[in-house]
Amino acid sequence: MRLGASAMLVDELIRAWILNCFDHTEEPQGYASYFGASFMSHSCDPNAIWHFAEGTKLEDTFILRARRDIEPGEEICISYLPEQGLLHAAAARKRDLQSSKSFVCTCERCGPDAAEADLCRGFRCPSCGEGAVFHPGPMNGQTLSTASCRKCNATVGTEDGKRLLDAEMQLQKRLNSLDDQSEKKAIGKMLKEAEVQHMMRLMGDSEGGSVGPQHWLCDRLWVQLAEWYDQTGREADACRMLRLHVDYQRRAYTSLHGELAWALESLADMLLRHAGLAQGSMRLPGLDDASVRRIARQALKHLEEASGILKLMFGDTHSYYIALDKKQNKLAEYVATGKWPKSTGKRKRVDL
Repeated sequence: MRLGASAMLVDELIRAWILNCFDHTEEPQGYASYFGASFMSHSCDPNAIWHFAEGTKLEDTFILRARRDIEPGEEICISYLPEQGLLHAAAARKRDLQSSKSFVCTCERCGPDAAEADLCRGFRCPSCGEGAVFHPGPMNGQTLSTASCRKCNATVGTEDGKRLLDAEMQLQKRLNSLDDQSEKKAIGKMLKEAEVQHMMRLMGDSEGGSVGPQHWLCDRLWVQLAEWYDQTGREADACRMLRLHVDYQRRAYTSLHGELAWALESLADMLLRHAGLAQGSMRLPGLDDASVRRIARQALKHLEEASGILKLMFGDTHSYYIALDKKQNKLAEYVATGKWPKSTGKRKRVDL
C-alpha cells in the first residue's frame, strides 16, 4: 500500500482500531472509534452502557449512560459483549472476549475472585432432583464436582459431575446444529416430536432432565422451541417456552439489561398474535372477547415493564424505546376503550 510506515507500526495501528471500535451501521457494515470510550474497561457486570444519540441532530454522538448507581471513585465500565452475551455462561463469555478482543476476562463475574457461582450455568441437583446446582467455574480452583445444591446442600461429586457435563455437551452440540440449519429452513420443518422430547429430557424442564432449567443453553432452546411450537399449532406450549425464557433472564443476571426487555416484548407479541390483536393475525379458535381482553392486559403489563427498562438504558429519543412506547400506548388505549387508536403520524426529532 506504500504507506511509508513500518510493518510493525501498521500492525499496531490496525490492532488498536480493531480492539477499540464499536458497531456503527449494519448496511453498509461500519464501525466507529471514540477517544474517551477507548479507555473504558470491560465488565460482565457493567455500571454503564453506551449508545448513539438517535432521534437528535447529533446522531453519531457517543452517549454514555449509567446502568445503576455509581459510587464516587468507582471505575466506569461498559460491556464489550452485546446484551445477550451477558446472559451466557462465564466460560462462553470469556471465550468470546478472548477471540474478539484478545484478553482473558477477570471481572467480578468471571474472575477467580467472583463472589458466587455462575448463575447462567445451573444444573438439576442429582441428589434431590429439585434444587439447582450452579457451576463454580469462575471461582479459583473449583469444579462442578465440588458444587453443592442450594436446596438440599448435597455435593455433586465426581461421577455425577461428569454426567452433568456430558449432558450439557450433548445439548450444546444439538443447539449448534439447530442454529446452522435454521439459516436454511424454518424450524417447524427441521424438528420432529421425538427430537424435541429428547432435548427436553436433557433439560431440567422434565423430571429426568440434567441441564437447567437455569442454564444458558436451556435459554437458547426455549427460544427455538417457542418458534417450533408456534409453527406446529401448539400455541400454549409456545407461550410457556417464552415465559421460561423471561424467567431465565430475570434470575441469571439481576442487573438492568436490555435482553429482558426484548424477551418481554417477544412474549407480549406472541400473546397479541394468538389473540388476533396483531396486524395480520387471526384470533385462535375458542377465544371469546373476555379472553382476548385478559390476554391484552397481560401483554400490556409485559410491554410496560419492557419500555421502562429501555427508557432507563437508552433514553426516550432512542428507536429502541420509541418503537416499544408506541406499541404500548396503542395497546393501552385498546385495553381502556376496546378500540385501536388511529395513527397520529411520525414522532418529531428532539434536540440534545
